[in-house]
Amino acid sequence: MDELYVTLRPGLRWMVCRSVGPQDTDDVVQEVFYAAFRMIQRGAVRDPAHLIAYVRGIARNHIRGRIRSVVAWREHETALEVARHWPAHEPSPEEVAGANESAAVAREALKRLPDRKR
Repeated sequence: MDELYVTLRPGLRWMVCRSVGPQDTDDVVQEVFYAAFRMIQRGAVRDPAHLIAYVRGIARNHIRGRIRSVVAWREHETALEVARHWPAHEPSPEEVAGANESAAVAREALKRLPDRKR
């Protein structure tokens, strides 16, 4: 496992850094090796000649997952920022005038009704 780590780490770091940026590179590389070691222990890799391609596939999946989580986080944060800066709804002058006019019409209609029906 140590030999595999020493052999594949530089290429995986480059691949991950190119995709997700330097800030998350080491975390993703560690996650990839942890997942690869677990799969090797379970016997998921049948042909050792395909081990490098298998680890790269795991890396691609982890990179996709990291990108999706970053995108989801940014969308969530953007929605919070928009909601934070969204002005409280205050009626426009047209809406106020319309409400006042409707209230005046309703008052006049009520005044015209006989006392008993009012």
